[in-house]
Amino acid sequence: MKEKVKRLQPKIDVLRELYLKSGNECAFPDCEKKIISATGEFIGQLCHIEAAEKGGQRFNENESNEQRRTFPNLLLMCYEHHVTTNDVDIYDVPAMKRIKSDHESKFSNVLSKIQNSFERDAENGAPILILTKSDMGTQKDSRIYNDHIRQSTPALATFDFKCTYGGSAHSIILNHKNIFTEIKPISFASGDTISIIAELTPYDNKYVFNQSSTEQPLKIECITLKGKKVIIELDFNGYKVTQRL
Repeated sequence: MKEKVKRLQPKIDVLRELYLKSGNECAFPDCEKKIISATGEFIGQLCHIEAAEKGGQRFNENESNEQRRTFPNLLLMCYEHHVTTNDVDIYDVPAMKRIKSDHESKFSNVLSKIQNSFERDAENGAPILILTKSDMGTQKDSRIYNDHIRQSTPALATFDFKCTYGGSAHSIILNHKNIFTEIKPISFASGDTISIIAELTPYDNKYVFNQSSTEQPLKIECITLKGKKVIIELDFNGYKVTQRL
């Protein structure tokens, strides 16, 4: 007896794989709209290649309810392109499968890339830094108004990190030197605290009052304790800092 058509919720593992292979971007060609917002809200759309229910776009009566909720039949898009792909004359099943395949192929090996990167860095003894404290300077209370209230003497922001792996025999800042003025100590090992100093006013202009601007990460050249030259990258965003691995 043929089963009654019923929309089933995708399984958690399927949703996890969809998001991982989406790169947090709409699957439609050249669309860069996000699936998860900066505040962690789901703003995308879960789309079926072959509809979950009768009357939907590209519904296939030969598929089972279980098949319709599996990874090969689903993709993540923004609202606009979910509506756009309702035009089945242009976006038939083969076209939708190509869109899914082309987009997800860019991110399908992300786990192995992360693993390879970590293994390469681990082999070289590249340091891993975790932000533990940030001190935004003696004039930090004036920042809620504007930076013209500042005193004439520039304030310094200090970002303290703990080295949780590897170390460096010598470290130098490579870019954004008009903002980041010093790293100390320049030699450190796992367990040590490292401070990066920034001029507060230019830091505010780039990373606090104008966070919509896209900035390259801070790059630091390290000679590891194993004698290898590596470059670590730190992403600064307001009061948060993360290391790119």
